[in-house]
Amino acid sequence: MKLSQEYYNENLNLSYERLKNKCDYFDRGDELIAIDMAVQIRVLLHDTCKSTSLLTHLNKKNIDFVDTTFCDWETGFAHCSFGDGFSNNSVFQQKFPRYAFLHRHFEQHLPAKYTPLLEPSNNLITFDNWWLQNKVCKMNSNISFNRNEIVLTLCNKDGGAHYGEKINNSYFMLKENNKLGVEINGQTVETENIPLFVIVRQIAFEVLETLEPHLDH
Repeated sequence: MKLSQEYYNENLNLSYERLKNKCDYFDRGDELIAIDMAVQIRVLLHDTCKSTSLLTHLNKKNIDFVDTTFCDWETGFAHCSFGDGFSNNSVFQQKFPRYAFLHRHFEQHLPAKYTPLLEPSNNLITFDNWWLQNKVCKMNSNISFNRNEIVLTLCNKDGGAHYGEKINNSYFMLKENNKLGVEINGQTVETENIPLFVIVRQIAFEVLETLEPHLDH
């Protein structure tokens, strides 16, 4: 039986709600749910020679995608906030890794933490630019990641849907890194969480923001 466009539209709404629910779990502290979020994003967006994404079934891969990246890669400037206890004489220096759309918060005598930015953006780009070309993090001057690489490696090789026999070493640099990319008074700042799952949460935010105007309400 050939599936109808109505069927695919109903499942777009369902997939949107499933992804939104996973984001709610993440925001309540379950960062491991990002693995399931990555699988849901793959189902929505990724085409192969053997499988077709939901957006392709709906002829909606040509819609513009919300891009929330905000980082000067040369200086490493990105979203940061600082709690009480940091003097005006504190010296802050950006290092690698650098993340294009994560928020970093510093509190004196407490672990620093990555959080998703979750701020609306009016910047719209094509799917190919958003998925394949737009960089969201740089581990050093030679190694960087786009959204496709992060989501599909997590899904296809690191337990989202499959485990691979090999994974690129640079992926583990991202997964295991707990450095904030900042030095304060000459000391490298470490954080209580790793960026990989937070990046997936931010990508999910962009997907939800992109799809919401195209749902059947």
